[in-house]
Parts: sequence; structure tokens; C-alpha cells
Amino acid sequence: MLQKLGEQLQQARQARGLSLEDAERIIRIRRKYLAALERGDHLALPTALQVRGFLQSYGTYLGLDAAALVAQLDRALAAARRPSRWHVPGFGAGSEASPLIARVSGRRMAFHSIAAKPSSWRRVQRIINFELLAMLSVVAVLGWAFVWGGRRIAPTLLATAQPAVTQAAVAPTATPTLIQEVLQTPTAPPPLTTFTDVQLGLLFEQRSYVRVLVDDKLDFDGQAVAGERLEYSGVQRVEVTTANGAGVRVQFNQRDEGLMGAFGEIVTWVFLPNQKSTPTPGAPPAPIGGTPAPTGTAAP
Repeated sequence: MLQKLGEQLQQARQARGLSLEDAERIIRIRRKYLAALERGDHLALPTALQVRGFLQSYGTYLGLDAAALVAQLDRALAAARRPSRWHVPGFGAGSEASPLIARVSGRRMAFHSIAAKPSSWRRVQRIINFELLAMLSVVAVLGWAFVWGGRRIAPTLLATAQPAVTQAAVAPTATPTLIQEVLQTPTAPPPLTTFTDVQLGLLFEQRSYVRVLVDDKLDFDGQAVAGERLEYSGVQRVEVTTANGAGVRVQFNQRDEGLMGAFGEIVTWVFLPNQKSTPTPGAPPAPIGGTPAPTGTAAP
């Protein structure tokens, strides 16, 4: 069933005169995943959630019914699941009452024979208990010897150390030496890095619709799945609009700008070489780095 689904995608692509490279450039899905979809090779694809997103985007791009393709994929994946391997011969409805047979070390043995054998774990447990008891006994003897010997040696050590303390008390003290205080010269903070272009990276944490304009030209308009990353480079400006602010994380000129907004929120960010702004009516763009240029005051 997966192969029939792949043949349907391949025929639709070839009917439009498109190549896998064309589809990869437009819908931003790697060519190896598109080829795996057309082959019906589900083992070469990522998680089932991402495969559904790939199939929906690819089917929409080819002019097919995306919902019908996803439903066909679900049926194919359900049919491809392996049956349960836990099957005991002779154990079922209508079978005669007989002891279950298991294969242990290459020999067939009945389960009641296995249960009748003595457990090796009990022997190991007895050995561990004996070794633990012996270790505790040794620790107790060493602790008693340490306490008893310490009480007898302590008075002798105190009597020996007393003259040394008295001699140290009458010893002449050294003349203090003045140490010149050295003041550290504060260092200036490093200057802010300035850029002459816009380097933008979009990392998708949730499935999101996004539209990207690079230098006022449409570069991408579609959906991206979780885990996908898009890279853009603009000379003057890059504009990003998403319908799910919580699903898009932005990296702007080697700086992590975080998520664009909340879940399901429509957000638009505009990036200049050294400035990020949110187009809000009546609100000027907020600069990222550097000192903003002074604005003139109109004469009355």
C-alpha cells in the first residue's frame, strides 16, 4: 500500500514535469525524504508525525488531496505493523491440557520441571549475606580498636604538645612589612558587533505556517514541521510572518532572539542589518545594537 501511495506521488510529479530538486527548493523538504515517500520506504523516513507533515505539504504542492493521502498513509502504516511474536504452541482454545514446553539451553523442558529445580538466586543470596556479615564484623572490630586506642594515646599527645605551645608564645614576632596596594585599572567593555547584511535562521519547534520576504521578494510561503531549520541571507531586510509564534525560534546575526510569540499568535518581525522591529501601528522599530540616531524637531 505504501508503494501504491509512492507511485501516485511520482506520477503526479512527472505529469507536472517537475523534478525532486524542484520540489525540494519550493516546499523546503529534503530530496531524500521525497524520494523515500515515492518509493514507499517508511524505514528511511523520520517519525510518523513528520511523515504526515511531509506528505501533506508534498501532496498540496502536487495538486492532490492532502487529507486523502494522509488517511491512505495511516492505513498503510497500520498494515505494515508486525504481528505479536508472543505465541505459545498448544496454548489456546480447543487445545488439549498438556504441560507447556520451553526450550532452555537447546533442550526442551516442561515448565513444571523448570519450577522444580532449585533457584540459583537463593544460593547467590546466601553467599552475599555471609560476605556482608563478615564485612560488618571487620568494621566493628576496627572501630572498637580505634576508639579504645585513641583514649589511651590522647593524654600522651597532649602532654607532648604543651611545651611547644609555650615556646611559640614567647617567640619574638616578626616586624610587619607594608605592602603597597595595587589598584586595577578598569577595562572598557568590548564594542558591539555591527553587521552589513542580515543573516537569519528559523528553527521550528512546532508545526507552523511561515512566510519569508528577502529584500522585498517572496522566498518561502508554506508550512514547516518540527525540527526543520531554514536559513536566509538578505542585503537590506528580511521579513518573517508566522501564524504560530510559539513554533518558530529566530537566530538573527549570531544572536538568539527566542520564540516569536505565543501559540497560535500571528506575528511579523522585520530584520535590518543591525535592527529588529515589529510592525505595530503607531510604534517605531526597536534597534538591536548601537546608539539610535537623534531625530530632528520640527520648528513651530
